[in-house]
Amino acid sequence: DDSGDDDDSSSADDDDSSSFDDDDSVDDDDSGDDDDSSGDDDDSAAACPPDMALVDGLFCVDRYEASRPDATATSWGSDTSYATSRAGVLPWYEPDNLDAEAACLSAGKRLCTPDEWFDSCEGPDDWAYTYGDLYDPLTCNGIDTFCTCADGSVYPGCYYACGGNLQVTPTGAMTGCTNAWGVYDMSGNMWEHVAGGTSNDVRGGAYNCSQSANWHRCDYIPGWTPSALGFRCCMDP
Repeated sequence: DDSGDDDDSSSADDDDSSSFDDDDSVDDDDSGDDDDSSGDDDDSAAACPPDMALVDGLFCVDRYEASRPDATATSWGSDTSYATSRAGVLPWYEPDNLDAEAACLSAGKRLCTPDEWFDSCEGPDDWAYTYGDLYDPLTCNGIDTFCTCADGSVYPGCYYACGGNLQVTPTGAMTGCTNAWGVYDMSGNMWEHVAGGTSNDVRGGAYNCSQSANWHRCDYIPGWTPSALGFRCCMDP
């Protein structure tokens, strides 16, 4: 859709994550592909730190998107010493894969491998999205989540019909955006880096994806550089 902003600089004005511009610019890159048992909390608590979830008994993954130690619900923070996994704070905008890896390592963790990220996203039920197989604009934060239709309706495609207030939400704010592993926001809000990757093979989609129904899928890889780049960490139990 030509109403999308193809210039990523409108969403991230420079590489300083503290100056990430949370505006209503839409990621709309036509080079993307247009085709479209439950976790055990007791075991997870025993094998992983409280801020992480155990997946398939094999590895631990952050329950929330990475955030800076001094981030709050209204501030990105400025402390880049290590990554945290906390609910209710703005996630860490990080355009560089190696810097994301370093932030995880400083926390005693590491970036998730592509396979770990995918397994964490689809959950034990192998869902297309982290919450199920059917796209729901009200479950995870995407382009249609905060539509401003006169009748108050929200539906797939409502942003282009009515407009909307695009915004990054604090981690875990979309309480239904989870699965049986107990991880949040793996579909939408911020794209996420994976180990050994680049800014072109991030995962999960973001709040400003022009094609959220496709780009929020657990298996979608853009092949182009989105504007809203974040990450989360994994570790061995």
